[in-house]
Amino acid sequence: MNWELQLSRPVRTRHSGLPEIIRTLGDAVDMIDEHLPESLRISPVWQQVKDMLVTAAETRKGHDVETATALLERALQDEGLSPPETETDIM
Repeated sequence: MNWELQLSRPVRTRHSGLPEIIRTLGDAVDMIDEHLPESLRISPVWQQVKDMLVTAAETRKGHDVETATALLERALQDEGLSPPETETDIM
């Protein structure tokens, strides 16, 4: 597995207990395992994110990395753990 593989784009968080920027598949897995509260970590949504991160690390395929990145962003957003989108993010 290649945990140093970069996400499709850096992912920002806004919760003080989380790393500010997540750049690699390994960073994302570490954030889930070490920084998320257990109640989130064991939820089906976060299990799906982690499973996809593992798949992306195993396959090293661009579409798997993109899927993992998108799932991570969505899960963070749904939990209120990512900064709100700005106009520059949307454009």
